[in-house]
Amino acid sequence: MKVEFEKISGAKNIFLFSKKTEMSAADQIELVKKICDPYEGFYADGVVFIEHLSGSDYKWYFYNSDGSSAEMCGNAVRCAHRFIQSKFSGGEMVSIQTLSGKVTSVYKDQKFHVQMTTPKEQNELKLNSSFFKSESDFEVFKTVALVDSYFVDTGVPHLVIPVTDWAAAQTLKTVWLYLRNHSHFAKGTNVTLVQNQNDGVTKAISFERGVDDFTQACGTGATAAAMYIKHRENKKMVTVAMPGGLLKVDLTQDNPILIGDAVDIGQVIINYKE
Repeated sequence: MKVEFEKISGAKNIFLFSKKTEMSAADQIELVKKICDPYEGFYADGVVFIEHLSGSDYKWYFYNSDGSSAEMCGNAVRCAHRFIQSKFSGGEMVSIQTLSGKVTSVYKDQKFHVQMTTPKEQNELKLNSSFFKSESDFEVFKTVALVDSYFVDTGVPHLVIPVTDWAAAQTLKTVWLYLRNHSHFAKGTNVTLVQNQNDGVTKAISFERGVDDFTQACGTGATAAAMYIKHRENKKMVTVAMPGGLLKVDLTQDNPILIGDAVDIGQVIINYKE
């Protein structure tokens, strides 16, 4: 079976897109793991199969690079809209059914404006020593970050942690992995580090479920970072700088609007043997 994918970047969050196939879920997961591999595959953060329902309505089947599913991904929605424009002749507005519900994307001013799901479970969270594997891990954590964190579900859960030492914080991957899987969070959580810059831009990076590492960008993570800034400073428009580029989050409505571009990288064709 020949399967054609389009490789698309949303702030260097890389996804492979294909029209929905007749493959079983088990075969899809096996294929996803192979083609996302950075050495034996084509390097991607996830794979998305798109099904056209009717009119401007679509449904996606989203897989992280490890084959697991995710409820929502804002960067992937922008990339999905680009794919739909290319392969389904989709228009300036599309609606995509995700595991978090229907998400709408509008293309205007050469950017994709994604209406994210309504944030849930917003609360402050103080990270004491009980959250960590050991007292020594907690002491190390306090040298790079603040204990006063913030939790919000922006389609997927995010633990937002304000960081005081940006470079050192990114070396503590074992700590973030431990928090990512912590039993306090029923479904696990992404961990998003944030730091305000002097220019008013919020720097952020997400340690993601299904990848278990930092990614170049995360749409739900950027939204979570913006929600944290709104909570602390009541800002309604937040610019978030992730390693892959700048994203803007409009918080003037109940549903945040994630604004950014999507860039075509190329085509991948797989001869999959059933």
